[in-house]
Amino acid sequence: WIDLAGVTSNSMSSGVTQTVATMIGGVYELSFYVGSATGGPFFPATVDLSINGGARVGYTNPTGPSNMLNWKLFTVPFTATSATTTVTFFNGSAANNFLCALDNVSITEVLCPCWGDMNADGLKDGRDIQQFVNCFLAPGACTCANVDGVGGIDSNDADLFVSDLLNGVNC
Repeated sequence: WIDLAGVTSNSMSSGVTQTVATMIGGVYELSFYVGSATGGPFFPATVDLSINGGARVGYTNPTGPSNMLNWKLFTVPFTATSATTTVTFFNGSAANNFLCALDNVSITEVLCPCWGDMNADGLKDGRDIQQFVNCFLAPGACTCANVDGVGGIDSNDADLFVSDLLNGVNC
């Protein structure tokens, strides 16, 4: 784990950045743990997250047991807007807090929650057929990366079976 505040700096401008390869239009889930402790100069911790230089959003772990770290998991979905995505974590804790712990950061691609739900709106309906047509004719138009109607990763004639599309055979 890393302490974004530091024992002496505790600046809200301190942090870590990494750029990762992503697919434009791909849906991803960023997960990470925020560690918090109380006692001495420690208070509940806040980690600020910025994706691609966007606004900082704070994630606070309010539970801080005395003299030990307590970890809280956060997950943040995002859609990639370019071939790379830059993720930055900042110390978001108060100036008098000397601990802002971050651990176990990961990014995973999220497939559509249900293969029949082509536009990822939670429903299987006519809009999914239109989304499939868009994906079949122009793969870059897909809401979810590499999505097709029968659970594979390609769009082909087998996907044209509307019953598969609407019933979500691999749901």
